Amino acid sequence: MIAIPSADRFLIERIILALNNSGVKIRIVPCVYDIINGDFHINQVRDIDITDLLGREEIGFDESELIEDYRDQTVLVTGGGGSIGSEIIKQLLLLPVKKVIAFGHGENSIYNLIGVFGSDSRFDYVIGDVKDFSKLLFEFKKHKPDRVFHAAAHKHVPLMEQFPDEAI
Repeated sequence: MIAIPSADRFLIERIILALNNSGVKIRIVPCVYDIINGDFHINQVRDIDITDLLGREEIGFDESELIEDYRDQTVLVTGGGGSIGSEIIKQLLLLPVKKVIAFGHGENSIYNLIGVFGSDSRFDYVIGDVKDFSKLLFEFKKHKPDRVFHAAAHKHVPLMEQFPDEAI
């Protein structure tokens, strides 16, 4: 449980990343503003919400338009095993997509995705590095994605700035 009502989104994100793949269910007490406004009481524990990480309210969209835009589409998600990529996959599988391919280099995170989405016949996966152009080309020719979400990223940008040859 994250019991730091004054925690900003960066601290919450660091805590979530540290506990990611630990199997621990993460819950949080309301933020200071919600407590002050009377929207929540300090003893009302809740699940982590995307707005905890965004630091702002979610942006609305026309769901019916989104459904039609993705109907029968094949979508490839780079960084599919990461926190952002796996959430994109989860959301895509709620739509009438033809196929969703998780492309990632971490076999453990892809293995975890198989445990979550493996029973959905529309889910597929590829182990590969987005820096390997020939691998990308091979998989693009094989799967012929209509859309690509590029969510592959390094988690520690300041560290990777010291090694740009590895980061690009």
